[in-house]
Order: sequence, then structure tokens, then C-alpha cells
Amino acid sequence: MKVSELLNELKQSEVYKNFKEENPEAFFCSAMFVLGDADKIDINFFIPSQNRISSFSMPFASITNHQEEIKDQTEIKDLNFKVDIYDLKKSIEEKTGKKFSQIIAVLQKGNWNLTCLNGLDMSRMNLNAYTGEIQKKDEGSLMDMVRFKKEN
Repeated sequence: MKVSELLNELKQSEVYKNFKEENPEAFFCSAMFVLGDADKIDINFFIPSQNRISSFSMPFASITNHQEEIKDQTEIKDLNFKVDIYDLKKSIEEKTGKKFSQIIAVLQKGNWNLTCLNGLDMSRMNLNAYTGEIQKKDEGSLMDMVRFKKEN
């Protein structure tokens, strides 16, 4: 499924229609996908007058209004991505030559911010959604992120 199709599905829901009635200035700013055993999808809208984000989780029956103040959000207007959610996993595997069991993908400001996991192996990368080019890439292990304190 494409991001544009998910947005269209969301816009048909009553919870979204009520949200837009109460927040007509709100705009689509980001989306988060957890791809793996149990996929999770959140579509996020920024409310400029409140500097807050509201998230709709698939199947779009409820909304979460986040309390944290957020600034500098950019509306995602162009939904014609070269790399969309339906082909993201395949694209990553082709570009890296690796298979991943779980991918955490955040679409924001025209970029996919990705954390890709396979066991303890981890790759982090930024991928331009419009060109498909990897802009930044780091690889390592989840163990690299865990610090152990030595007991005396």
C-alpha cells in the first residue's frame, strides 16, 4: 500500500473528519511504520496553533494527541515517492544486500529515517523518498548501544 492510499483511507474515517473539523489548519507531517511480524502504522498531523502532533494508528479508529510541544514541522504535500512504503523493504534489501526481520521507518521532510534489524545486527540510514538515494548509513550491533557497568 502507498502512503497516499493510507491517507485516503484515513480521510474516510469519522475520527479523522471530527479531528479536521476541530483542527482545520492541521497538516500531514510524518508517518511511522514498524514492518515485521506485526506491522504498525501511525499517520501524524501537526497542529500549528498548538505546536502539537496528533497520531492516527491503523485501522484509524482512534487518535492520540501528544502533549509534547513540537516545532518546525513541514507539511508533506508531494506524495509521489520513488520509494514508497509498499516497496521500501525490497528497496533497502537491494541497496544493502541484506535482509532484515524488522524495519522501523519514519517518513518526515521527504526522507525515510530507517532502523533495520536482523537479530542483533542493526543498520540505520536516511533514504531520500523522492530519489531513492541513501544519504547516510551506519551499521553496527544492538550490543553497541548497551552499556554495561562493571561491578567491583
